[in-house]
Amino acid sequence: MVKRITDHNDPEHINISRYSNSTLGKKLSLGHKFTFNTIIGKIGAIRNAMNAFSKLNYPDEFLSKTNFSSKDIERINKLPDLKIPNYWGAIAYIIMERVAQDTDLIKLFKNTPANVFFTSYKVISNKRFNTVTYKYDFYDDMDMYCEIINDIHTMILNDTFVFENDIVKINKFLTKYKNIPEVSILAKTKWINDQI
Repeated sequence: MVKRITDHNDPEHINISRYSNSTLGKKLSLGHKFTFNTIIGKIGAIRNAMNAFSKLNYPDEFLSKTNFSSKDIERINKLPDLKIPNYWGAIAYIIMERVAQDTDLIKLFKNTPANVFFTSYKVISNKRFNTVTYKYDFYDDMDMYCEIINDIHTMILNDTFVFENDIVKINKFLTKYKNIPEVSILAKTKWINDQI
């Protein structure tokens, strides 16, 4: 479960959200625009891959998009759901590639102390009543997402976040997030790849 906090000004946490006060939190948000290469093609934002792994017949041209029209979003929402056996293994792979291909992001991780943990919440301001509330349940998927980010942060600080296209190292990293370790992360997707 995403760690809840009582003091949202506590410097020992980073909010992974477009609402984050930190650059690192914003860059790790699901919709942050950053194009990177993966075994399924170019990805424009992590949310694109999450949709591709959870929607049947997700359009290939949407993978690398960074701006979606309301018509695009409507098209995605109408697609039937897809259940793949190792969804979080696939997402961990996407996050791994996202982080590995952004040297600025790696520097931000390295400059973040080990005691800092990653969580996710939405900040809701009410100007009329001069109040601020924090909502944690706006993404069902953020629990595992934050766990993966926390693990990557630890690996970067320990200088063990090095894969260099080594399938054995990649698979070792992904195993923690797979429901069925012996099954490919891309099983039941249109991007069949038995190596990972």
